[in-house]
Amino acid sequence: MVIEKQFLSHAGLAKAYAYNKLVEGLYRPGYFETLGNVILKRFLLLVLILDRAKSQSCLPIKYGIDGLDGGSPLLFTLQSSVKSSCQVIHDFLSSDVMHGEGNLLAHLVIVGYKVSYQQSPLLEYDFKVTDLFEDLCDGMRLCRAIQLLQHDSSILMKMAGVALYDEDGAIITGEDVVNGDKELIISLLWNIFVHLQLPLLINRTLLSEEISKIRGGDMEHINTSTLLDMLLNWIKAICESYDFRD
Repeated sequence: MVIEKQFLSHAGLAKAYAYNKLVEGLYRPGYFETLGNVILKRFLLLVLILDRAKSQSCLPIKYGIDGLDGGSPLLFTLQSSVKSSCQVIHDFLSSDVMHGEGNLLAHLVIVGYKVSYQQSPLLEYDFKVTDLFEDLCDGMRLCRAIQLLQHDSSILMKMAGVALYDEDGAIITGEDVVNGDKELIISLLWNIFVHLQLPLLINRTLLSEEISKIRGGDMEHINTSTLLDMLLNWIKAICESYDFRD
């Protein structure tokens, strides 16, 4: 009702072209052509405004995923088959409506009207994990995890396969992830935790100081250990202080 009144009608035109003010819906010739021009102008302005607003408020991919890491909400719904401003114009003003116009978008560019926003499939991706091995197969969630851990959104632009190795030296390839190899995927996740997340969780200096206080050992020797070894030594030191030994 609101769209019909505010977008598809014009009270001023209806009044100006009315045959009889007492008879609603009866207009002089030229009314519908003039109203069509008004509706067309409103439509093009609406698309242009939404295109500019979204283009200026969206988060560039180099900084993260628009809508998740900042930016603005999606312009097009997940269920919509339309994913770009150009497609909105093309579908609304199809050849069935704009007879003989040819490439309408090219004609609009000539008069200075240009829209460019296109919604990337990445923005619509659901990163929730319900089945660990199945959901990791396409690699998108793994890239997202690495992006968040490293605070580096360039991984989203690369999406390139690289050779990885597990603790036994076995190569973990993209095919292993795609095929859902459980052992190698678990190994990959463990290595992501050890090399990317563990450094964010553990303060090497504080941990070595605490181990040194408990055991009275050499801090320099402790600092040369890996984070995982330091964590294990800290656990052992705590257990030993309470007389728990393996």
